[in-house]
Amino acid sequence: MLYRRLVDYPQKFDVVMRALSPEQKSQRIAFSIESLRPYIVEGQRQGHIVEGRPEVIAAVTRTVTLFRLLRDAIGQGYFHDVLEMFIKLVADGLTIESQPK
Repeated sequence: MLYRRLVDYPQKFDVVMRALSPEQKSQRIAFSIESLRPYIVEGQRQGHIVEGRPEVIAAVTRTVTLFRLLRDAIGQGYFHDVLEMFIKLVADGLTIESQPK
């Protein structure tokens, strides 16, 4: 709930981020990336996710949630369409299409 509120209101997110020390920011990023790592590794093992460093792929997926912070810069009239296209581009770039058997 708090995370959703911070993402929906970029000004609040900015206030919270400024209040964190550099070490706290690094810890939050590391936790977020490490939380995704097992899913990425398994997806790679099964051939669903492209090869690459799992932590880099996790960081790329994090940009989808952080993208909301650009809402005002993108413009309200375009934001949802741009976000949808961004998600599709990221998903298409990170996944491997299954071949029919």
